[in-house]
Amino acid sequence: MRQGRKKATFQKMVTNHGAENGDICLLEGEPWIQPSEMKAMQQQIVDSCCSTIYDEFIQCYAGYAVDEVNNLNTNVVNNNPNKVKPTIYANSPADKSCGWSNGKGSRFLMAKIAALKAGYSYAAAVAYAQAEYDKFLKKLLLTKLIIKIILEADSGKTIPNHGTKITETQEHIDDLTKGVGSARNVTVFPMSKYCEWKIVVVPPGGQLVLDFKGERGNCGNVTVYKEDSTTKDKTKIRVWNYNLPGSARYADKNAKRVFNGDENKSTTFYIHNDNGEFKLTASCNINRKLAQSETMHLFTLAFQWEAGMAYQPSSPRSINLLILYPTSTRSRSRCAIVRPVWERVMLKHSALRLILIQLIHCGQG
Repeated sequence: MRQGRKKATFQKMVTNHGAENGDICLLEGEPWIQPSEMKAMQQQIVDSCCSTIYDEFIQCYAGYAVDEVNNLNTNVVNNNPNKVKPTIYANSPADKSCGWSNGKGSRFLMAKIAALKAGYSYAAAVAYAQAEYDKFLKKLLLTKLIIKIILEADSGKTIPNHGTKITETQEHIDDLTKGVGSARNVTVFPMSKYCEWKIVVVPPGGQLVLDFKGERGNCGNVTVYKEDSTTKDKTKIRVWNYNLPGSARYADKNAKRVFNGDENKSTTFYIHNDNGEFKLTASCNINRKLAQSETMHLFTLAFQWEAGMAYQPSSPRSINLLILYPTSTRSRSRCAIVRPVWERVMLKHSALRLILIQLIHCGQG
């Protein structure tokens, strides 16, 4: 338990069975529980003492449990002086499909344990397990496809229970197809203050998906850096601001941001809190089902003619559009500082002047 504001960790692993609706068998012969019931039991632990939670689900159809855990209420309750908002790590080889093994145990779990023993961080070990498990599923899927071809070619001449085996093999193919690229790896971060860092690792060929939640009046601004796996240098790749509904420049889809990792190797991302308190859910997916988010707001420069001539987009002498990335300043106290800066720039054509309107604010979109 957590007392005197000391950190406490809670770890749970489910390795038994799961049903197609997500229900969980914790012990043979015992009643199955729903993911929502498991969440309610774990909510009591969250409310009392935990600062870090590891939820590892190895059962079939475990994605339902991952979804429930990610929606735990991590806010401080009843003014508990020993309570902090926990970081929650939840992962599983199976989303809404069966979990597969080679008869010796979960390939996902075995790969994760091997990576941890080799010195990987927890985030890197889970990404490694996702990649290894996906390779295993693809090989198994290929084997099942070959078996189906053999069964269909035989037409029941020499193979007993021919029809039943074809049906069973097709069911395996359907489930394996659903399982490839679906291993879950989600972390819920309680972002609490400016200039804190969070680290996530995306498996090869995958993508990082960030979901933002928080109170009105906050912005949920972040800057994302990508680490070079060889030099360990960090490169800024995205500045994403106004991610919370109700913030100054919030736009549709800002609450979900997406960036692709490297194709053939795991990618480590560093997420910097640029402003305040909010809840950040980072999904490190082993697929690229979503389009990448844009990087920054773009502003246009309008050209006007001299001596009272009106700007006419249809005029053959006018220039319709020019795109500029804005500069930015950062504010710890306010998420939007807008200051117009006017500059008149003379071009070679004496009749043409450019009026530049540049917005300086606390970050790009």
